[in-house]
Amino acid sequence: MLAIAGWDQGGHEQELKQLATELGLAWKDLRTSGTTGQRDHGTTGAGDEKAESRKQKAEISNLQSPISKLQAPCSVVFLGPQFNAAKAVCYRHCDAFVLPSFSEGLPMVVLEAWANSKPVIMTPECNLPEGFQAGAALKVGTTEAGLIAGLNELKRMTDAERMAMGSRGRDLVLERFTWSRVANQMQGVQEWILGGGAKPDCIW
Repeated sequence: MLAIAGWDQGGHEQELKQLATELGLAWKDLRTSGTTGQRDHGTTGAGDEKAESRKQKAEISNLQSPISKLQAPCSVVFLGPQFNAAKAVCYRHCDAFVLPSFSEGLPMVVLEAWANSKPVIMTPECNLPEGFQAGAALKVGTTEAGLIAGLNELKRMTDAERMAMGSRGRDLVLERFTWSRVANQMQGVQEWILGGGAKPDCIW
């Protein structure tokens, strides 16, 4: 099942729904009212588990995936924007995360997927080459053929192999993308700019 989450952009969501209909694929829009425009306070990940309250953890544990509410099987579901506990539940229940982007700065959604130990399919344009180097992501192109090849490769992998890929992603986040590490890097950059330290490794 393909679950599409996030904001619509340029009417592409309606195009995807129309395409699914033309292809004879069963699809459903699962979003509920009251979610659009809410502020996102992050998801359960590697860098914020200690700060998360027991109440929030219980809420996430008790929430079911919205897909579990389906009355009939579907090939494609549209979730719309996901926030806070609802977003964490989506990461928890998915098998893999796909971001076939044409251009990204630093895609937080990939870091969140890794923090939740999920294997990732992404394009080089996502600008996280360390994910490929660490074996935490499959590299695909932005063409239809490239995406098909990546999805088929993911499908051929065993459950253990996908879990291992997700674990490598979580290790990568813990090693390079936690709040404490980023804060230390920022401090080093500021000290370097002010002439009080050596050029930090994070500056190329």
